[in-house]
Amino acid sequence: MPKIIKPPIIPDTPPVLSFKEDLNQNHDPDEYKRSGTDSGLLVIFNQLSYEDESYEFRKGTNQDVNELILTFGRLGFNVDEKYIFNNLDRGSFLNVIKNVSQEDHSHRNCLVIVVLTHGEQHNELQAQDAPIFAYEIWEPFFNSACASFRNKPKFFIFQACKGKNCSTSDSNAGTIVSETIFQKPLESDMLIAFSCVEGAKSTRNLRKEEKTLFHYYCACQNALPTITTTS
Repeated sequence: MPKIIKPPIIPDTPPVLSFKEDLNQNHDPDEYKRSGTDSGLLVIFNQLSYEDESYEFRKGTNQDVNELILTFGRLGFNVDEKYIFNNLDRGSFLNVIKNVSQEDHSHRNCLVIVVLTHGEQHNELQAQDAPIFAYEIWEPFFNSACASFRNKPKFFIFQACKGKNCSTSDSNAGTIVSETIFQKPLESDMLIAFSCVEGAKSTRNLRKEEKTLFHYYCACQNALPTITTTS
């Protein structure tokens, strides 16, 4: 039986309350147009335990969720608890993706989806009961499929292993990733980030209060010191 634990704790007072984009602000012509009043939508899928006991319980993943909530709150996102999902099976996971892709996001300026789970090669991700392929997550948000996020930036961040090999900082230097890894063609306005290269494990740093290195150094730690607020 999978272990049951409490969902991640969302701060009682979000870092930014009811943030709205300044529609009168001048933007660089190379930037995306931000015509909506909401900075963007953050969706987090947090997988902790699995029916297949060969997949270990993901100790420390709730800490990653809290770091993401704090970081994106400080970046101006109005983080909504209803878009944070824990321990979904494959059917529920894909149903959430479908429902989110069909909502009206005309007031939002971008989309960020973060998936925290175990994974295998070729972008296979583990739901509680069965695998999901990464393209099943981003494909419903193609410009041709999701009208209200059309021509808006969409970010997909995957904290998951992509194999069994242990890599060092320079062991994969110069590696060329085969296009076949993506299995299906991508569209514009998408940025996809994996926490490790094909065939490698994604590591966790237990000395940093069990934060995941990928999120802590690439997003949370680097973003927070640069954020200023005004009253």
